Amino acid sequence: MILFCPETSYNRDALYNLDTNSTEDYDKLAKLEHKTLDQEDSTPTERTTRKSFRQRLAPAGGIYSSDNLIRLILAPFLSLTNLAALWVIVMSGLLVGWYVAVSFIMAQWFTPAPYNYSAADVGYLNVGPTIGGLFASVFMSAVSDPIIRFAAKRNKGIYEPEFRLFPMVVCFIFTILGLALYGYGLQSYWTPPVTAIIHAMLLFGILVGAIASSAYILDAFRDMSTEVFIMMMAFKNFFFYGMSYYVNNWIVRGGPMQMFGCFTGISALFVLLGIPMYLLGKRYRGFWARHNFMRYAGLRAQAPAVGH
Repeated sequence: MILFCPETSYNRDALYNLDTNSTEDYDKLAKLEHKTLDQEDSTPTERTTRKSFRQRLAPAGGIYSSDNLIRLILAPFLSLTNLAALWVIVMSGLLVGWYVAVSFIMAQWFTPAPYNYSAADVGYLNVGPTIGGLFASVFMSAVSDPIIRFAAKRNKGIYEPEFRLFPMVVCFIFTILGLALYGYGLQSYWTPPVTAIIHAMLLFGILVGAIASSAYILDAFRDMSTEVFIMMMAFKNFFFYGMSYYVNNWIVRGGPMQMFGCFTGISALFVLLGIPMYLLGKRYRGFWARHNFMRYAGLRAQAPAVGH
């Protein structure tokens, strides 16, 4: 990480961010390009050269934002005023939370009779979700871009970020079936290898949804992606911490079907909200471009000033 993963960010003129600018000034962009070419024709001492290996080892690589610290702290919270960002933050956090809840109760459920599993045996059950997670990563790598290329061709060559939401159909099927079957399997005392397979199916659906929704927010609102991902991590971590206080007692008092039934219903609701997000997403992006609440608060997102 220290030697071979250099910082790839650099400051660039916001005119280059054609995907986030509400207006396009090609004349200014042409002048900027002409100025850049003039710099490249100058002597090495007059133009900016590539950093040396030693310079790239520096712990800080410069300033990438002119916003003060208070504004940078407030910006992630104000990203919640964007409905698309709020949906992605809550939906992905809840789905990943259910996977963590399964981890919380596995030892509690499989260690006593009738299973009498050892700690190592319970650990081996995680082979299932590990394989499911790998399949989800391979699946999204293989189908994500081909899907949007196909959709863009059908849309007369115009790409819309909402095309990233098509895999949410797969997320809905596998996540809902996985949660329902896992709860029913625990209630009926199915053999643990079968529950491990269902666990794999569950994580496959969860990761497909998390990857698809993250790709959507990156494409639709790239200028606030930093703030959104900060809130995603914060929400998930607080949610995981809160669950640790009640899921183990809940499954004892109410049983697996009650707990996983609630998980299933909540997941279905939030994943299905992707339908209006897909249908109305373009209009909402236009609304946000005209009424960006972060801009009203004197904040600007970080991405437009930074390239990679």
